Amino acid sequence: MRLVFAAILALSAAGCAGIGKDRSRCETTVSELSAEVAKLPPSDEKTRLQALVGELETLKPSASRLDRKTAAQLAGLEAFASAAGAVKLDLGFATNGKDWSARGADDGVEVHLIPRDGAASAVKCPGSVEVTLYEKGRLELIGLGTRIDRWVISTDTLMHSWNESLFPGYVVQLPWHGTPPEGGPAVLSVTFTPLYGRPLEARKEIEIHRP
Repeated sequence: MRLVFAAILALSAAGCAGIGKDRSRCETTVSELSAEVAKLPPSDEKTRLQALVGELETLKPSASRLDRKTAAQLAGLEAFASAAGAVKLDLGFATNGKDWSARGADDGVEVHLIPRDGAASAVKCPGSVEVTLYEKGRLELIGLGTRIDRWVISTDTLMHSWNESLFPGYVVQLPWHGTPPEGGPAVLSVTFTPLYGRPLEARKEIEIHRP
């Protein structure tokens, strides 16, 4: 994520040239926000990134009047943020109930989360995840029954869960919060909210095993 900020700040600094009377303001903004971002924990990066982009966006109108090259550089800020995000979410084949203790019953669920870019390639896109497990429902319109369990995975936790293999993606283990559910078919509903772009959703029917 620090590399993302470095690239954005490099673009921003380049865009400051030629803005005329706003150049000083632009340089000051980049300098101040750069210092703030450098000392932030990862969980705060989204807020500061939005602040940085918002401040620099205010400079685009004057930049477009003064320098076409500068306007293009600042417009590239938006393109960079969009390219860093994902446009589709898949759940890998390993997504299912899991018996980590080898006692013959599932201890929770394991989710293989695969954000994909516009070229359908797996992309290590930072973001947070909400996972909800439902009983397989009879409501065909939404396919969901009674909720069994729910997990929220922070950006900080997810960033350490990337698995670089033949099937790259985030792999997270989610133990039950309380009493293990009854076995049988269930529906796993996953919402991935990237730092850039809209939330992405995916569902998969899985099997929960009990003795």
